[in-house]
Amino acid sequence: MPRRTRRTVHRSPSSEAEGVAGRALQRFVIAGLVALLVISIATVLVARNTARDIALRQAKSQGFRLARAMHPSLEVSELRHPNSTPAVDLRRQIKPRLDDKSLLHVKVLNSAGRVVWSYPANEPGDTTPLKPRVAGILGTKKVVAVMSDTAEGEGESSNGSPVLEVHVGAKSAEGVPLVIESWWSASMLDRNTAAIMRRIAPLPLGALLIFALLVFPLARKLARRVEQAQVERSRLQQHALSASDLERRRIARDLHDGVMQELSGAGYALSAAMTAVPPENDDALRMMEQVNAVIRDAGASLRSMLTDIYPTSLERDGLEAAVAELVERTSSSGIAVTTDLTDLCDVPLEATQLSYRVIREGLHNVRRHSQAHHVEVAATRKGSQVFISVADDGRGPTTPDNEEGHLGLRLLADTVQDLGGTLRLAARPDGGAVLTASFSLNLSSQ
Repeated sequence: MPRRTRRTVHRSPSSEAEGVAGRALQRFVIAGLVALLVISIATVLVARNTARDIALRQAKSQGFRLARAMHPSLEVSELRHPNSTPAVDLRRQIKPRLDDKSLLHVKVLNSAGRVVWSYPANEPGDTTPLKPRVAGILGTKKVVAVMSDTAEGEGESSNGSPVLEVHVGAKSAEGVPLVIESWWSASMLDRNTAAIMRRIAPLPLGALLIFALLVFPLARKLARRVEQAQVERSRLQQHALSASDLERRRIARDLHDGVMQELSGAGYALSAAMTAVPPENDDALRMMEQVNAVIRDAGASLRSMLTDIYPTSLERDGLEAAVAELVERTSSSGIAVTTDLTDLCDVPLEATQLSYRVIREGLHNVRRHSQAHHVEVAATRKGSQVFISVADDGRGPTTPDNEEGHLGLRLLADTVQDLGGTLRLAARPDGGAVLTASFSLNLSSQ
């Protein structure tokens, strides 16, 4: 198989930290702006309701002050004459309010609801029965106020616009119980609400903005520290994987140069000794042949273990060549294997090593536990992610914690998770089991 040249992109520690810190800071800024927007909207709504309540109280107070100012001129017998002094005094007091459109109408009502005096003038003898809330303040100094479009309103409006009705209890100079009713423009109420909001809203909004400006540098610094720590942790994990790879290589070399050579030597020596045994000594020859078979089996098992520990073809020839050795061993146990690894022909070595470990563990579990007849191995790339699957048609997943042989799968799951990926063994819909793994293509930057 032709030798492949692998090219892995290495980033400097500072650039990696800046990249991850920048992304974390960007997420913080976006989340902060969203939170600031939500809090600002809530603040504006609360401020608007508060300002509306304050404006209503101001309008109510204005109606009360107007009624108190009108009180000295309340002479019922004289108010019936439009040109009488009390009537002229009342018009003079309320005209400025009418001119600036804040006040729309004023009426003086007696206990029967009959209009004693109004400006602008009502029809003579105009009578409206008093509602209980209004009748209850006759002759007192109490005040009630409602918007005309509320459930308690009297349905009166000016040019189709709602008005604020303020009723103030009073007594005439003759001691007759009266009610002074004034209609105030809703636009005046809106102007007052807007003016109050301009004073109230900037305080909490400004405090939120100042808080955000103070927190941003701290968040930026914290994001850099956290992300740098994350990069360092990922690098330590990657170094641990590299150290594990080196250790496996050393163990494989020691086994090959030590135990393997000794087993081979023992096999040759035993074969030579068998030639020196007389043919009539059947028992000795049979025992020696059995020992020789054990040595051959041990050598084959050890060679298989060496391939598992450190496949010499992985770094030299790539993933397909290394997996081909695993496929050959699986096929020799009577299980047909189909592979599709074309998408991982040229990936960083770290991703190739992890892909090999997933496939190796998957095929190992198929041989040991699945009782399958066929297994499919596939590796794909989608963007910067690698996806591995080992699917068989056997008896389904069996992963009890105490079952012998699944320790490797659990250790592999921990390794993949530490590198930011996932490993999962699940049942296939049409029977059998599938081992799936996903992880980043650039493990060195995780």
